Amino acid sequence: MDSNATGDKSTPKIPIGVPSIDSRLRGGIRPGTTLLAMGPFGTGYHEFLRTIAILHGNWQAESDLFELAYGEVSNNVRQPSQVRYLSINDSETRFQRNLHDTGSSEWVDTALEHISFHSLADDVADLGPVKPAENGTGFTYESKEERPSEKYQQVFRRFDDLIEEVPGEIAIVDSISDFLPITSKFLDPMDLYFISQTLCHVAAESNSILIAGADSELLTERERALLKRTFEGVLNFGWFGQGSQQRRTMTVTKFPEFWREADPDGRITFDLDIDRDRFGISSTEKIPPSKL
Repeated sequence: MDSNATGDKSTPKIPIGVPSIDSRLRGGIRPGTTLLAMGPFGTGYHEFLRTIAILHGNWQAESDLFELAYGEVSNNVRQPSQVRYLSINDSETRFQRNLHDTGSSEWVDTALEHISFHSLADDVADLGPVKPAENGTGFTYESKEERPSEKYQQVFRRFDDLIEEVPGEIAIVDSISDFLPITSKFLDPMDLYFISQTLCHVAAESNSILIAGADSELLTERERALLKRTFEGVLNFGWFGQGSQQRRTMTVTKFPEFWREADPDGRITFDLDIDRDRFGISSTEKIPPSKL
């Protein structure tokens, strides 16, 4: 039996890339793990995904900045074979701009050289009815009847090209819920489940790490439940409090490895510390358990 499946402690872990989370996991997570970071827009899951990419990119670069931000790496961990970032809606230019909004230029520029970025933005944009005119002036409109069905098939052919078994990599998908307009219009909304299931299967079979984001406001209760079903771990991002006292939080709703490595009777909801060049969970318990 695979040592990863049995939780063999001799198998090196791969850090998530957030020191305050990895320390609770005693270094990181076992290869083959899949995580879903879900929440309403603005709650911090995007910053979570981008911070992971920036930190791992600096680690791949053997940058002093990684050691400065992360600190000492546990002896029981190893680097991923590569860092891959897949965006459904963002072009490479927009992705780079988002990373620069998350961290300073010296962090981001170093990381970008070691992040394999892939985008479906051009293919997704081509599905819409309004497009820039070929002469560069104005727009053209294409009715539903005029749009060939091959266009949406092309999106999934491109997606299939990007799903590859790269042993030991860390793959970040931002965000899997962005497939929903495509599946709702051309296929079936429930196909989102099969997309996520495929991604998780590939990660498990290649002993890689998959971390995907999802906007919970785009999904029905049933779609959220099905999406959570496919991932080994689920981190729910949200808000606590009201008005000026409102804070962003992260709740561990499904994550057997976290519960096994951390105190099983300990906290599962954490305040988030999000600043430029920093994403983490607070070491101070600010939320009374009776209020959760």
